[in-house]
Amino acid sequence: KYYFFRDACRDYGVVYKMDFKIYWLNVSKCTTYELILDKLHRLKVLLQAEDYDIKYNAYSGNSKNESIHVKTHLRKVLERPEYKNCLIVLTDVQDERVVRSFDLNCKMLLTTRHMEKLESAITIEKRHIIEINKGLTEYESSELFVKAFRKEDNAIELPPMMTSFVENAHKICSGHPFIMSLVAKSFQHKESDDKRQLRCKNWKKQLEKYEFQDEFLKIKMPI
Repeated sequence: KYYFFRDACRDYGVVYKMDFKIYWLNVSKCTTYELILDKLHRLKVLLQAEDYDIKYNAYSGNSKNESIHVKTHLRKVLERPEYKNCLIVLTDVQDERVVRSFDLNCKMLLTTRHMEKLESAITIEKRHIIEINKGLTEYESSELFVKAFRKEDNAIELPPMMTSFVENAHKICSGHPFIMSLVAKSFQHKESDDKRQLRCKNWKKQLEKYEFQDEFLKIKMPI
């Protein structure tokens, strides 16, 4: 999920729509109010909210109460015109308290493996669920390469010589999001057909050396 959305949020059209304000926070370890509070303060830093006149009351020693007041402070900051279209991305959400603490009345993208734990914290009216399989589909893998070539020469489809390579690479790694994104990005720069063929050949050799395990982000490199 992370690699899929990371690539999507790097698209110029998406970044432009968000006024070039996309803020990422990894909250995978936020299982206590102390850790949640730390991430709220991190968001304050990203928003440069410390410089605003709006203040909040700190409840020293009570992380839950302090997180509520930091949230109130952040809501007021995000009401400012410059943050009207911003997007906050919370990756690997594990605890519903994270969702409640980051309810900031702004656009928010969450990634999680535990949607059943979070449903009670997000009203139906506020949520839109996108289910993503472990691996990309062949079409999604192909689109990563189309995007890479579009940066090179405004292409709207893959060159014929790349089609079979993409299909083969997708098959070898079962559409692993990180691997497919990494390979696609290596083709962003303009080069001759001979160099491109050589790049394809080298990538094929490298991919065949990987050992892909059941957990998609566990990749055993060859010794």
